[in-house]
Amino acid sequence: MCLWSSIYLLMAGDICPQPGPDDVTQLGLDIKSRGLSVIHLNVRSLRSKLDELKVRLRDSKSIDVLTFSETWLHPNISDEEIQIPGYTSLRHDRTGKTGGGVIIYCRNGLTFITRDELKNSNESVWVQINRNKCKPLVIGCVYRPPDQPIDNFIDNFNTSLNGIEQDFDKIVLGDFNIDFTKNANSPHKRMLKRITNLNDLSQLIELPTRVTENSQSLIDLIFTNVQHRIKEQGVIPIGLSDHFLTYCVFKCGVVRTSPKIIEFRSFKTYNKDAFVKDLTTVPWHVAFNNPENVNDCVYAWNKLFTDVMNDHAPIKTRRSSRPPTPWMTSEIAKLISDRDFYLKKAKRDKSSNHWVKYKNLRNDVHRHIEKAKSDYYTNILHECRGDSAKLWKAFNQVLPAKLTPTFSSLKVDDITYTTAKSIADGFNTFFVSVGNKLAECFSHCSEESGSLGTCNSTFTIAPVTSEFVSKCIIQLKSNKATGLDKISARMIKDAVSVITPSLTKLFNLSIQEKVFPNNWKSARIIPIYKSGDKQNPSNYRPISILPTISKILEKAIHKQLSAFLDDNDLLSTSQFGFRLNSNTVLATAQFTDKVLQSMDAGELTGTVFIDLAKAFDTVNHGILLRKLHLLGADDHACEWFKSFLSERSQVTVYNNAQSETAKISIGVAQGSILGPLLFVIYVNDLPNVLESCHVTLFADDTVLYCSSKCPKLLQQN
Repeated sequence: MCLWSSIYLLMAGDICPQPGPDDVTQLGLDIKSRGLSVIHLNVRSLRSKLDELKVRLRDSKSIDVLTFSETWLHPNISDEEIQIPGYTSLRHDRTGKTGGGVIIYCRNGLTFITRDELKNSNESVWVQINRNKCKPLVIGCVYRPPDQPIDNFIDNFNTSLNGIEQDFDKIVLGDFNIDFTKNANSPHKRMLKRITNLNDLSQLIELPTRVTENSQSLIDLIFTNVQHRIKEQGVIPIGLSDHFLTYCVFKCGVVRTSPKIIEFRSFKTYNKDAFVKDLTTVPWHVAFNNPENVNDCVYAWNKLFTDVMNDHAPIKTRRSSRPPTPWMTSEIAKLISDRDFYLKKAKRDKSSNHWVKYKNLRNDVHRHIEKAKSDYYTNILHECRGDSAKLWKAFNQVLPAKLTPTFSSLKVDDITYTTAKSIADGFNTFFVSVGNKLAECFSHCSEESGSLGTCNSTFTIAPVTSEFVSKCIIQLKSNKATGLDKISARMIKDAVSVITPSLTKLFNLSIQEKVFPNNWKSARIIPIYKSGDKQNPSNYRPISILPTISKILEKAIHKQLSAFLDDNDLLSTSQFGFRLNSNTVLATAQFTDKVLQSMDAGELTGTVFIDLAKAFDTVNHGILLRKLHLLGADDHACEWFKSFLSERSQVTVYNNAQSETAKISIGVAQGSILGPLLFVIYVNDLPNVLESCHVTLFADDTVLYCSSKCPKLLQQN
């Protein structure tokens, strides 16, 4: 740009001479060597320091293992509240009283397992990192409270060390509250040195790790049995705590995870009118060249629609990056940098003025961070007033996000899976087999078991109207997750005027031929972590995502079947789940009313609450179809439902890896529209066979109860 052009731009008054982001001070940890890096900090309240920790880690080279002591966590604080992007946490909270606690964060991509058997009454947590062509490395984080008897601590510590395999590499970090400075010669130091020497452990840190105006001590220690493989170790003064951060870099090849690739449909150049115009030129009749084969028709229709959809909103990929810290300003970063600078000067010069300056800056940092966060979220909520959708979106930003299942290994039937693809396969195998395994427990039940009543009316599936199809499409949520067909709900809605006739024809062909298309029976499964051992697949909830188009046909059949059941009063009055004008409040009211009536009559009430394990996954297709027939479904309808239930399949997606396809031979489809109603039909006659007690149902949640003045009779029932 020439000189005069620059002058004219500046004279305009609204152009920044150096446009770009604020010059935010970098706050990364200065660790130079390459290898497996491990840090420890006595953090003295993890939650209150988490915001700054995330910023420092974002600005640092990838650190592999983070360990913190004095976390001050308790079981009421969820893992979501303390998650650090890119890491998986393993914690040991203090129980019985406040304070204490330790935690280890392992970088996603490391292959590790927990070593819970090494834990005891000491506050410690242990992991084992497995590396190709190298010995396993066991890392422990330990905290010894100052008032813990030294004999008790040493005995427990020695027990943990003895539990580690003799030939494994070891690194143990933590706050031992035992001074290891050269001049210190306490009995506690001698006892700890004796036990670490017996286990061939050397202590790496030489500089003080806790420095005050009046004292210096080396109590944050790092022990290892492979000192010759330590490339770098040291102490980093940071003002997050009254302890300094310690670290070491272990010489070994570390597999760095490739950036997470996110697949998305790009609407950057999307134009609805142009998309609809192109759809009007599509020869939809070609999809019905072979009307006797519904699967071929669905495949052809999907191909015609997808080709146009991909032209206007192509599928692209991008690298996932760590989310920014929106409230972090250059002013706050400068305050943090200044605080750490004066901490170093105070440590070096022992100047009371520098200590005062450091403490003032420490308080300023805390105050500025709290205010910046408060202002940021207040502004977000203020902008969302009157818009509930935006308000919930804002809440999701403020509240801790649900943890996504990122971990290094999965164990299924004594087989350990470590790669993303094998973990996806392991999940899929487990999710598909769990229903069959449970069903084997009651495999003696014949298909003649079941419904005790019949219906004189007949249920026949009627053709679907184009008006109904159009209405269902318009009611779709645009941001609905896509199934394996990758057909966007938003683009289905945009195309409603063009695709309604062909979709209606497709749906009616399915009804006519008694075939539910295979393409619509394939589910994409996302495992969502619940709680407990992250290597145990039973601690994950499978979220099933089916093709959006399939649910329009399901909705039509659901409406017809529900109306038939209600008109003929076929569903039990004890069932409150998935029914029109029914909910959990009414279920609770029925239960409490009967209990109160019994109390008024001077009776005791005995109650059993039943949680049916994997209830939807264990539905026997033969019994369900027989019950449908007894409730009035004609042969044509039963054949259609048989097709809907059978030959289903699923794939599980984990960390961008997709499992092999697995067949499902039992249960009703999770994530489907018809699934819950079919389950309600399956258990509809349960109240009829329980003669000695009442029952209240909400789908599979079951309460059995009976009342009597005789306690023995209650126990007998």
